[in-house]
Amino acid sequence: MRARYLAAATAVWVTAYLLVYVAVIDQQGDTSVAWWYVALVGVAGLFLAGAAIGRAPMFVLILAVASLAVSMIIALASIVLLLLPAVLGAAAVIGLGGAERPG
Repeated sequence: MRARYLAAATAVWVTAYLLVYVAVIDQQGDTSVAWWYVALVGVAGLFLAGAAIGRAPMFVLILAVASLAVSMIIALASIVLLLLPAVLGAAAVIGLGGAERPG
């Protein structure tokens, strides 16, 4: 059960991160939002939401961690520290044994 709560909290964090990212890029004004990046992080958030409701197998969580890690590497020059808790949270869900419903 702890893994599902952690997956839910991490999905919320990813959503908040995306909102901050879009707001920061929008305020800069001289560049447009990289929607491919939003999609990359958003897919990881959807995978984590699936884990939170108990419908994501372990390989989906591994894909979520990989997606967030790649996103974090891409964002090294800007707001990477805001994404670090999401990567750690998703990895912790895997460490807790995933969030699948037994049976």
